[in-house]
Amino acid sequence: MPNPTRPRARATAVLAAGAGLILALSACSPSSGAAGPASAGNTGSPMPDAHVHGLSVSSETGQVLLATHDGLFDMTKQPAAKIGATHDLMGFTGGTDHGVLYASGHPGEGSDLANPLGLIRSADAGKTWETLSRQGESDFHALTATKSGIVGFDGALRTSPDGKTWNTVASNFVPAALAGTPHQRHRPGNHPTGDPSLNGRR
Repeated sequence: MPNPTRPRARATAVLAAGAGLILALSACSPSSGAAGPASAGNTGSPMPDAHVHGLSVSSETGQVLLATHDGLFDMTKQPAAKIGATHDLMGFTGGTDHGVLYASGHPGEGSDLANPLGLIRSADAGKTWETLSRQGESDFHALTATKSGIVGFDGALRTSPDGKTWNTVASNFVPAALAGTPHQRHRPGNHPTGDPSLNGRR
């Protein structure tokens, strides 16, 4: 059996470490719908902020990205390197294509973007962002990307095939996180709603 490539092995190791760090951190209180003051970060800590809302690991390069109240950070740099604008990223997920990211939350100080951000997308690993939908409407605290589309939770469970048009899915649970696979499209009938997979309930 062939050995895994170096980037994949490194990504796996760092992902495990990152997951341990996230589990050790305290969770945020629910959003009130308005952006609070940005944290200055933790002096003397390798972590950019005490609250991490998302983690992405590139299967091609092993790059580990953390989404925080202070923006997006590359944790494979020493010290951690800030990427792009300082937005309060409350929801975050990697896309199905290399370098594609999705996020939500609140705009940083001085930004002309709507609050809340709705769904925003980056095609260059977080350096720049474009608005897709629900600006001024949705602060997604949970997001995931699947081959079938985007799933998000902003007080209601919503699915979108393209990040622009949305359907609301009836649900009797509040997800702390959402997870889906980018590699397999679900056949109709695999899920009661016919929408992308919804995993990870509180």
